[in-house]
Amino acid sequence: MKQGDIFVSCWGATMAMVSFFRVLKTSASGNTATLAEIPAVETNTGFLHGTCVADVAAKDGKQITRRVLGNGTMKLEPSYGYIEPWDGRPMHYDHCD
Repeated sequence: MKQGDIFVSCWGATMAMVSFFRVLKTSASGNTATLAEIPAVETNTGFLHGTCVADVAAKDGKQITRRVLGNGTMKLEPSYGYIEPWDGRPMHYDHCD
């Protein structure tokens, strides 16, 4: 994990919400990372659902700091989701509950 890497979280019980994050910095030990939320570019394929990708050119949003787990993911609190490396492929979202 290094500065500039993009991470993603897909979460929700009945909806598929997608959040993207950019790594701003990691601690010297690598145990924590400071991330900034970045917006998604959505492509609607139906009523309130479709695919999205990270808007990597966007300005950094709200910053959060998370503990890095042994497998390189981070917990997205207070939800039950995880933040993991994004492979660049479009993510499915569904905003309809």
